Amino acid sequence: MLKKVISKFLCIIIIANFLVFLGGCNTNKTKYLTNPMAIVYKDNLPYILDTNGSLFDLSMYDTIIPYFDDILIVKKNNLFGYIQNTGKPITKIIYQEAYPFSENKAVVALDNKFYLINTSGDIIYTFEDGVSSQSSFSDNYLVIIKDNKQGYLKYNELDNSFDNLLKDNNFIFDYCSDFKKTSGSDYAVVGLLDANDNLKYTHIDYLGAYLYDDALHWWDYANNFSDGYAVVGNYQENYTVRIYCSDKNTFDNRTSTTTDTMLYQYVNTLGNFLGGINNTYALAKDFKDGIALVANLYYNVPKQLSSYDFSENRFFYNYDFIKSDGGHLFSTDLVINENNWGNGMLRFYNELFAFSGFYITTFAEASWSVKAVAIPPTSLGIVTLPFEDVQYLESTSNLPAWMDEYLDDFCYGAREASYVIDIISKPYNISEFKVLANFENKLIAKARVFNGIKDTCGLIALEVLNDETNNAKIVLSYLLPPLYDEIIF
Repeated sequence: MLKKVISKFLCIIIIANFLVFLGGCNTNKTKYLTNPMAIVYKDNLPYILDTNGSLFDLSMYDTIIPYFDDILIVKKNNLFGYIQNTGKPITKIIYQEAYPFSENKAVVALDNKFYLINTSGDIIYTFEDGVSSQSSFSDNYLVIIKDNKQGYLKYNELDNSFDNLLKDNNFIFDYCSDFKKTSGSDYAVVGLLDANDNLKYTHIDYLGAYLYDDALHWWDYANNFSDGYAVVGNYQENYTVRIYCSDKNTFDNRTSTTTDTMLYQYVNTLGNFLGGINNTYALAKDFKDGIALVANLYYNVPKQLSSYDFSENRFFYNYDFIKSDGGHLFSTDLVINENNWGNGMLRFYNELFAFSGFYITTFAEASWSVKAVAIPPTSLGIVTLPFEDVQYLESTSNLPAWMDEYLDDFCYGAREASYVIDIISKPYNISEFKVLANFENKLIAKARVFNGIKDTCGLIALEVLNDETNNAKIVLSYLLPPLYDEIIF
């Protein structure tokens, strides 16, 4: 009964005429845009697209650096410069190197010397000779390089000054990550080469001091802290893998096999491991909204036998979501339980995140789909929102305005409209969802589809609405139809 209730309130509707501009856009070369939302490519030419459907032509530049923010980097004649995402230039195109703006500052190189500039293009800091950077500021820290060693430049907000984090010997690391704030303080991952020239990683605080004082807390892999925990890992040879028998939906505990893999753990700023020092995973993602995606590694055999041939690559991840207290989001055993949604050999999940009363994740098997479960979760686990159930139009006689353009530009007369309607409901890739300006109540992701002739990209929007009985339902719609060679947003 509960499953029927959830299914009733979780539905997908793709609205073909979601925005007026879906069928065509106004291109201009001189008038700057308002409310820009993405860089799009049509016929391999770049444009900025705004929420009114207007396009600003960027073809006067040789290259557009592929990221989207308030300020963009452009390249012409092997030199770089900056423009606003409205299309308006900020600086001249004069730099040999240019890196993204962050916290109103950017690193540039001019005449083989490095500088920081502000959003007006003014130089606000000149690097010492031999010092460079290829990074952006994060929480007032910038990774800098000298003689192949790395360190940090710190910006002091009180007096607008800059200084090395470690004044006496700043360049001591072989790797430095961005600083990231967690629990009110800043931390970063740093690395040093060991005797075998392998990088080993650990964490430092905002003063540059190591968080731990033992060899146990140096790893082959380390990420920064998120929700109080960092993912760390060590490479393990001949890791023991349990045998999963798909015909019996159970393990064969009589035998096992081995493989080489990275094993991950979660550590907090005090050096304590979530679930204990022996608690490891073959896959672990950052905590987000108190939930993290993890997986155990198993070996699949189609039928239980007295002995097995382990020459075939049948290793697979069995996914689970854990809470920051070490418990499971869903109480059932995901391998043995009939509701298991993670034991397929060719499946992939992105992180789970909270949005408007639901946990949501994107999921891939033959194609990508969106899955959701109400908060608090139930024993039913993740409920799939299948793209196959999309209700587009009552009939193909009422086609969306962009259909003719899609058929002409991407199908060359070789596809029918009904086929297009079907394939765009099954994207083979979905990016992670994020919030865009002017769409605060929606989450936006890029969907990539393939019609058998050419890849195309569109933007899908996810929002939670109330139906006619005031019950929450999840709605997916195309914010931008798949009319573009590429979208950067």
